Amino acid sequence: MSLNKSAIIERFTGQVATLIVHIIIDKSSTSEEMHQKYVKEINNSLSLAKKYRNDINPIDKPLHSSDIEYIKQKIYGKVKSELQSRTLRGYKNIQWNLINEEIEKTLKELNIN
Repeated sequence: MSLNKSAIIERFTGQVATLIVHIIIDKSSTSEEMHQKYVKEINNSLSLAKKYRNDINPIDKPLHSSDIEYIKQKIYGKVKSELQSRTLRGYKNIQWNLINEEIEKTLKELNIN
């Protein structure tokens, strides 16, 4: 069953948000054990995000600027919400200042710019 473009974009933004949350938590952690766990999670999320990115349209073709802005806004909201949730669950030292930087870096890596 084929998904429409908006459903694929929703799945894509979810995977990218998860990826960025894991990157930020990994950078905020000093535990080697946590680092190993998050490296695995980062790789899994990146792999799925790349798949969804290619499903939106071929990775060598640019997205429409309105899609790019929508994607950035959705990812930012999801990342901020998840990090707030994790803070309430006791996560400490979360580097909030990395959100925008990681979004830009990740989207550039996925050829969304």
